[in-house]
Amino acid sequence: MIEEENIQEKDSKITKDSPVCPPGDSSDDILEKVKETIVLQEPRKSTWRIRKLAWTWQERMAYDLVSVCLMIVVIYLLFHFVVGTALVNGSSMYPTLQNNQLVLFNRLNTGYQVGDVVAVRMPSGEFYVKRIVAKAGDVVELREGKLYVNDVEVEEPYVFGDTLPEEGNVEYPLTVEEGKYFILGDNREKSNDSRAFGSVIKERITGKVIFYAGILQQY
Repeated sequence: MIEEENIQEKDSKITKDSPVCPPGDSSDDILEKVKETIVLQEPRKSTWRIRKLAWTWQERMAYDLVSVCLMIVVIYLLFHFVVGTALVNGSSMYPTLQNNQLVLFNRLNTGYQVGDVVAVRMPSGEFYVKRIVAKAGDVVELREGKLYVNDVEVEEPYVFGDTLPEEGNVEYPLTVEEGKYFILGDNREKSNDSRAFGSVIKERITGKVIFYAGILQQY
């Protein structure tokens, strides 16, 4: 009997000390406050839309003008600092690229690797699109129409024609200097490349080609 009385006392304490609703507020009062909060907050969500519908034609024109200007600025910054475009002139990159084909290159990725197709700005101001075949420290040789790097023949399934040296321009074997790259066109029979003017400095490379011939390359 004593244990049952203790249990009843504890239950009564819990019931008295732990009200479901805050003191002084009934469940109906709390429901009314919630409804008022919802009613007060609802107009705030649609204030911008309501105000926009009430704009005059001058305000709408100003808004559209600002939006267009912002879009132009974003596009300019994107193509000036992030990506760039170049036009393939001639058939020097055939069969990978075609004449007058537009390519998109990434300006931010400067970690160029052998095999990358890159856009190169020449001293004349022209843009060349070529493929990197050797980096700094590599030894380049041309033997019997084949490309050898570090005394190993390079497998080049994308190449058209034989890789022959240009008479009197570059002596082989050639060691690529620090900060330079040896670049060649895929069409080895019709390409003005490092066989004619030697290795190019990294600063001449404006970016890695990421989109051409409908194929998206990895960054």
